[in-house]
Amino acid sequence: MQNAAFADSAVGGAIRSLLAETFAGRLPAGYGVSTLPVSGEPQPDGSMRWGGTDFVLGPLIEDGNPLAERFELRDLSLVRRIERDGDRATGVTVEDLRTRETSFVAADLVVVAADAFRSPQLLWASGIRPTALGRYLTEHPVVITTVALDADKMGRFATEAQLDAELAQRAKHAADPVAAVNRIPFSEPGHPFSLQVMYSENTPFPLPEDSPFLGNRWGFVNMGNGLRKRPRVEDGLTFTDDERDYRGFPNFTVDYELTDAELGEIEAATADLRQVGEALGVFVAEPRLMPNGSSLHYMGTTRIGDTDDGTSVADPWSRVWGVDRLLIGGNGTIPTANTMNPTLTSVAIAVRGARTAAETLRSVG
Repeated sequence: MQNAAFADSAVGGAIRSLLAETFAGRLPAGYGVSTLPVSGEPQPDGSMRWGGTDFVLGPLIEDGNPLAERFELRDLSLVRRIERDGDRATGVTVEDLRTRETSFVAADLVVVAADAFRSPQLLWASGIRPTALGRYLTEHPVVITTVALDADKMGRFATEAQLDAELAQRAKHAADPVAAVNRIPFSEPGHPFSLQVMYSENTPFPLPEDSPFLGNRWGFVNMGNGLRKRPRVEDGLTFTDDERDYRGFPNFTVDYELTDAELGEIEAATADLRQVGEALGVFVAEPRLMPNGSSLHYMGTTRIGDTDDGTSVADPWSRVWGVDRLLIGGNGTIPTANTMNPTLTSVAIAVRGARTAAETLRSVG
């Protein structure tokens, strides 16, 4: 993860300058306009190498690495159940989706990291059912818009020659839709949302043939304000043991509602986004709230907490309450409201849990 992936974009720099003017004096020190931290490495040819599975697994998948000899990745396999001996996790039952055969994989320690829906579903199917399992569902609601960048405004901070050079470089890597991304992070009380401003040569949707913005030379920004969704026990998953989903797991329904607190911030975030858009150019799409769930960043359903009081699924080190040697990972562990992509928060929680896992494994030899 780095901050400077788009620092050399002249167009991105001009956008930052216009945003800095718009928010001058309104943001606390350290919370101003900046490039968005991303998991990507700029390459010498001008392309971006985005983070992926190879970033995460690293030496575990390198040919000849001693660590790779101790690592097995099973494709087309489905964990059916976490097995226990009393209150201790002992391994998992895995189904091979090619043959439909199941087998038991013994483990000194089990870590579940499916996602914020399927992790609690697996725990529930395994008879592991803390009171808070599946509850306190959150995401970050998003208000979005698309703006055609104005040539006169952009020309104050970037030249036509710089734009030509950037477009020529972008043409070499046209398959990558992301040219530069800027942000204004969350801060209270003046900016209780997270703004992301993504520059691109094209809109994310086709423009009408008679649109005056078709082929806009300076391009477009697709941007949005992410907002908080306060955790509530009422929001979450309700499992049904006597109804199965297409994989044979207990089915569930989702309860989720925006309260007056969120609706008030959505109104403020929409006004903020309109001000940003007017500073950059002309609206191609009006600011609007995306439907519930559109962020795809679901959190809270396996949340961590300080005490086993029924409001959390695991302790601060990701150890599931009541089951020894069982850890939980992923976005579901985040216990608080969040306004933007939760990767860094999830990684921070995972690192702490991994240290605890390593200590546990050392203790058992």
